[in-house]
Amino acid sequence: MLSFIQIPTNMYTIAEGKESTNYDIALAIWSTSFILRLFITLKICSSTVNEASRTSVIVESMKYRVLHPDIMEELTIFSTHMANEQVKFTSCGLFNMDMPVLISVLAAGLTYLAIMVQM
Repeated sequence: MLSFIQIPTNMYTIAEGKESTNYDIALAIWSTSFILRLFITLKICSSTVNEASRTSVIVESMKYRVLHPDIMEELTIFSTHMANEQVKFTSCGLFNMDMPVLISVLAAGLTYLAIMVQM
């Protein structure tokens, strides 16, 4: 949580230009690395959820190609499980980890930055 507040503060400090250049570079690198790590994490979670959705469709189509009864039964059980259980990643159960979260975080950060600039 502190990072979500610190990134706009760092951007404001850089834009203000009162600190040394090395400090500005360090703040920019830290902020960029944090945003990049957040983006990668959200992209991986989103891609995994999309693949889980595709897997359900693939398993459903495979059920009609298999002739062996044991395999057909396992595919039916797995297909039922995939249909009933949605794959999702959450952050401590508070919100889903997907790409719309990135938009929300960036919007909140820019809003915070705009408020700081106005002060």
